[in-house]
Amino acid sequence: MSTILIATLIFAHFNGLYGQDAFEYARYTNRLSIFLQKGTDPGKFYWPVGYPLVSSIVNLIIKNYTFSLQLVSILSFIMSAFYLNKTLQMINNTEQKNSIYFVLLFFFFSPYLFRSAFLVMSESLSVLCITGVFYHVYRYAKYKQVRDLSFAVFFIMLSIITRYADFVIVLIPSIYLLLLFVKNFNVKALFWGLFILISTVLPHIVIYKSGAMNFLGHEWLREWSFNNYFLHSFHTANGKEAYPLFNFLYPFVSFVHPAFVICGLAFLFCLRKDYFDNHIYYIIIFSSLSLYFLFLSGIPYQNLRFLIPSFPLVLMLLFPGFHWLKDKLMKNKFSTGLYVFLIGIQCLLIYKYSIGVYDLSLFEKKVANKMSTFDTSETLYTFYLVGALKYYGVKNYIINLYDNRIKAVPDGSYVLFNEKEFKEQWKHELPMTNWEFIKSKYKLKVIYEFPDMLLQNGWVLYQAVK
Repeated sequence: MSTILIATLIFAHFNGLYGQDAFEYARYTNRLSIFLQKGTDPGKFYWPVGYPLVSSIVNLIIKNYTFSLQLVSILSFIMSAFYLNKTLQMINNTEQKNSIYFVLLFFFFSPYLFRSAFLVMSESLSVLCITGVFYHVYRYAKYKQVRDLSFAVFFIMLSIITRYADFVIVLIPSIYLLLLFVKNFNVKALFWGLFILISTVLPHIVIYKSGAMNFLGHEWLREWSFNNYFLHSFHTANGKEAYPLFNFLYPFVSFVHPAFVICGLAFLFCLRKDYFDNHIYYIIIFSSLSLYFLFLSGIPYQNLRFLIPSFPLVLMLLFPGFHWLKDKLMKNKFSTGLYVFLIGIQCLLIYKYSIGVYDLSLFEKKVANKMSTFDTSETLYTFYLVGALKYYGVKNYIINLYDNRIKAVPDGSYVLFNEKEFKEQWKHELPMTNWEFIKSKYKLKVIYEFPDMLLQNGWVLYQAVK
């Protein structure tokens, strides 16, 4: 598996950076790396600290903070596949050859999961934490070893400081773990559990200081409502968004969407009660997944990325259906050909769901390279590309049209904007309000129109003159 990932990385020349979030992770990882070496305050960060913190620790060895982020994603993905395979064997009492085929086909080659292994985003580490929690909780239930309790506590806490919403997924296995601990209480387990819990959460407290509890005011919690279950269009901090499904239906697409699993419906129809031998484990899996889906249905956003951390639980529920179907239909002389065919389909889907990200990453580099050829003394007003322009070394003083209302623009300033892309989603919001102000108060001279790419078109560089 690692060979496939490395070969893909080398072939694609992809650094994992795309969109605003990835560049912010890169920026803060660099700040944390300096903090670990010199003690310099890393400053503010909007998201949980787990992913950039782990990456900054890796960066102490790698000395390349961008590659450290990508390496953490890749290694997390590989370790997640290992944990998922071991968990399926444990709760289904099945041979490795049955579970390894399933994990290879429907986890490793799952388009969104495979893509996440190369991205500078927290989802891959989040998946590792989730699979690690369920594996070690189940091992602790079976063997009562302090080591498994310690790893379970570590992954529970790391999952929360990596992605706050993961708390909803790990809540039920955490309660189950606590009940097991009380039932099998010993001082050694208490010591190691508390030590790891405090050690894992301490960096969050040290870095965020007085703001360590600010996550309780996260917009997902502020905007969560049962009313959102029956809506499919929203007006939020991200502008106006409209989706094809009602919110309460959207989480279930991870069972059937080709970006996740192409045979989900078939596996659902093939589920048999007698295959669920270890009922308590499946009750925990089903309850955790249901709780997370109920949570996602109440927030005014829909994004397939939000379904990635819970996808291992989807596969845990679908595996008995795969096992039954394999036993009934797949004969030895046909199995190899069918596996190769399915991997081929998955590879095509990986390309389909990855090309947009790759295209955006390439486009951001080209924009930054082109901007470096213009007068760097002029102020640059833009939106969405701020992180990319700064990362790739554009020297202009950059003002984000999203941050504050613009009242005046220095004569001769550059404005880099995509009116076609933003005019509906950001209508009556700061990006469009500022753009309309600049248009009305200044003459915009077209300096350069960026060539259209696969999914990127409409970007124009203007110069504002009175």
